[in-house]
Order: sequence, then C-alpha cells, then structure tokens
Amino acid sequence: MRRFFLPALLFLLAVLACGPKEVGYNSNSGADGVRDTATQLYLNTSDDDRCNAETGDNEDWKYLLIEQAGVLRVSVRVDNPRMDADLFLHDGFGRAIDRLNITESSDFYEFSEIEVPVGRYYFRVACMKGQSVYTVSAAFSVPEDTAEPATVYVVEAEVQDKDPVEKKVKKVKTKKPDDPVVEKDPPVVVEVKKDDPPVEEPPVTAEPPKKVTGTITLVTPDESGKAKITIRGIGSKYGVTKEMTGKLVGRGKKVTLYDCEARKCQGVVEADQEELKQYDKVEFMVPAQ
Repeated sequence: MRRFFLPALLFLLAVLACGPKEVGYNSNSGADGVRDTATQLYLNTSDDDRCNAETGDNEDWKYLLIEQAGVLRVSVRVDNPRMDADLFLHDGFGRAIDRLNITESSDFYEFSEIEVPVGRYYFRVACMKGQSVYTVSAAFSVPEDTAEPATVYVVEAEVQDKDPVEKKVKKVKTKKPDDPVVEKDPPVVVEVKKDDPPVEEPPVTAEPPKKVTGTITLVTPDESGKAKITIRGIGSKYGVTKEMTGKLVGRGKKVTLYDCEARKCQGVVEADQEELKQYDKVEFMVPAQ
C-alpha cells in the first residue's frame, strides 16, 4: 500500500503545479493580434470577427489597400455594446488617425468621410473588458470633379447717329473641359436708351449665419486640464476654418480651432476625457457666403 502512495502523491503535485494557464492581454489573439500579420479587409465588403478579453483575444488588426486617392468610410456594428473596447484607424506606419470609444448607448460606430491618399491603412479593435461579435465594413469612393466653370463678362457698345444706344450683353459661363459641345442660342442683348432713367436695383439683404455641428472623435488630454480634440463633420468644405471658435453643445464651453482640413478640424477645449464622452458635439456659426 505504501509503495503506491508515493508515486500517486508525486503525480498529484505535478498536476497541481501545472494548473490553469494564466490569461494575459492579447495572449490568445492569433495571427491578427499584431499589425505585422494583420488580415486584409477588402474595400466595399464586410467582415465578421470576435474579440474576447476574458480568453486573451484582445486585439484584431485588419489592413486596407488604397490604390487611388479618395474618401474612406469604415463602419462597425457590435452585438454587445456593454463591452469596454476602442476602435482605431492607423496609417501605414501604425500611427493613430482616429479613435472611437464603444459605449452602452450605441451598437453602431463609423469613421466617416476620411480623405486618404494612396497607401496601406489599418483598422484595429482593442477590447479591455468583456467580449462581443462585431461586423466591420469598408466603403471607398472617388469624389467627382466639382470645379466651377469660369465666368466671362462681355460688354459691347454701339453709337448710332440719330438714336444713341448702349448694348449690354449678359454674363455667360464657359463650359467645363469635359462637357459635351452643345449649340447654344446667341447671348441675350438688352438695348437701353441713354435718355432712360437708371434702373434701381433692389437692396441686398444679408443672409443670417448658418450653424455647422461636428462630432468629437479623438481626445488627447494634457496636464493643464485642457484637451486637444479632433472634430469631424466640419472643415473648409463647410465654411469652418482654423482660428474660428465654437461651443461644446450642452456645456457651452469655448472650443478654439488651430488646424482645419476639408472635412475635419483640430481644436482645444477646457474639459476632461470623461466629460467629452458625454458631450461630444461642437457647434460653429459660419457667416453666409
């Protein structure tokens, strides 16, 4: 009896020493858990995946290939918005372009209207707590040429012996370079006798300024109590330019812009990250053009 007791005890101690393996961050994410071995997300398609912090499957990396300059939109729908996770877009060097935080209030998130040159980009999910299945979609488009045609002003004058007359020709617009050649009627000529009284033009009524509202998508707090923020849905395309000031909707705090592109701007506001998660809209009054 004693001969069998010692080997059994040694076996039991060996089993207890092995024990369950400790789960660490990203310890079970597989090949797509790092940028170098990311899987491809094809443009204008969608892909289903899962992240699970409890099993060590914390991060998923997916890359997108942009072969011509255009506009990128990446949307994500999560089955369990109660998980604690962040969504990222990175450039080809791995630098973060934008970030969205998943909250219980919504199961749909989108990186919208991002102007991208040719190159490789990355989408990343980072799950800190909980788990969920999610669907990510990438849409890409090339904007049409919206250049306005040039305006040409033509004025002709003719003086007759008996009845002096001025001939004024209305302004006409040149066609775009790619427009088909279309035969048009000759310019409209309006004859006005010099003796006629001048025609009074109606007074110009100034248009009120328009309201433009953007969404905060990236927050970088500093030690002074202020935060640098990225705001999408505003920019030069909407009449918003750098050095303009707006206000945080619902709080009234002043937001000052220091850089703007066509569809996004960077600014500074005196607020912390938690406050900006709840109040993420910024409003600007743009003068009428």
